[in-house]
Amino acid sequence: MKISTKAALIFLAAGLLPLAGISLLGFDRLRALAVDNAHTEIRQESLRMAEAVDNWMNDNRRMMMVLAKNPQVISAARAKAPVDVAGTLTDFNAEYKWHTVVFVSDTTGQQIARSDQVGLVKMGHQPAAQRVLRNGELYADSAVIGTADGVPSILFVSAIMAPGSPSPELLGIAGARSTVGDITRIVTPRRSEQDGTGVLAMLATPKGEVLVHSGFVADKKQSNLVKDAPEFVAAGGAVGLVSFEGPAGPMLGYSARTERGWILLYALPEAQVLAPALRVAQIFALISVAALALFALIAWLASRAISTPITQLARVADRVSKGDLDDVALSDLERRRDEIGELAHAVSRLVISFKAAMTMLKKRQAA
Repeated sequence: MKISTKAALIFLAAGLLPLAGISLLGFDRLRALAVDNAHTEIRQESLRMAEAVDNWMNDNRRMMMVLAKNPQVISAARAKAPVDVAGTLTDFNAEYKWHTVVFVSDTTGQQIARSDQVGLVKMGHQPAAQRVLRNGELYADSAVIGTADGVPSILFVSAIMAPGSPSPELLGIAGARSTVGDITRIVTPRRSEQDGTGVLAMLATPKGEVLVHSGFVADKKQSNLVKDAPEFVAAGGAVGLVSFEGPAGPMLGYSARTERGWILLYALPEAQVLAPALRVAQIFALISVAALALFALIAWLASRAISTPITQLARVADRVSKGDLDDVALSDLERRRDEIGELAHAVSRLVISFKAAMTMLKKRQAA
């Protein structure tokens, strides 16, 4: 094997061994960081939407409590008659525009007045107030999921109590109906504004009643049940990172819970989540190829720097061995400040010594 080949292999090995170590350690670390960052983004977005839902629900509950303490609303509930309360409801509805209907009902569940002044329009097949009243008492939650006037809705209520008595009497309820579309606008991932491809956002009760789902449009039933859907099974099983098989492939998401126990799932295609890690791999591959090419070039130049002067010295030595001492030029090598330069000086001195010896030999032969 030529010395140039040996030198090239030595330099190449010296460069590739550290590169291989750095690549293995660095790639694994950077890939883990990329995956962790993607998981963190999914988690933060899911928790952000859950917090937004909680804030929206709390704001609605506070507004219903304010409405239930309005003197005109109390008078209407006590008299079980409109007593000109429609204007108050209309003003309240105008101030909080995300409510589609604001109403007052008595303890039997019959609506006394509504902000749209339509009258006793039922929520589904029952009066809206009967969804939260039974036998003159409140029994349902302050937020009921259902269909009102043929539209998927959420019903917010607050009890109207008779003021001034030691044990306040229930006179009725003040309520507001908000469409599911209002909460859909809250449960909208920021990513979907830029690229909604494959983004899934779901808000459902623990029973599987869906309020929001980016995968389908809510119909006019009382609720959409998805308790057997892969995304609900995954999100309902645990809080935290979940994975499931979506229509277009594996999905990775984060399951959060609202204050009401509702399940909020935000998920993205797994390939999209792991795309940063893939880009890291591609960048590392390009860096490795570039580094390999650079080390190969350095090894070739280094081998040339060693083999070329040695080859030149070998040729000079071969000529000297044959007695050809004319025009031996090593001045370019003698200017080097390394071992090659020293060897060139030695060869030059050898050539000078041979020339002197040959001259003396010729003179003796002539004498």
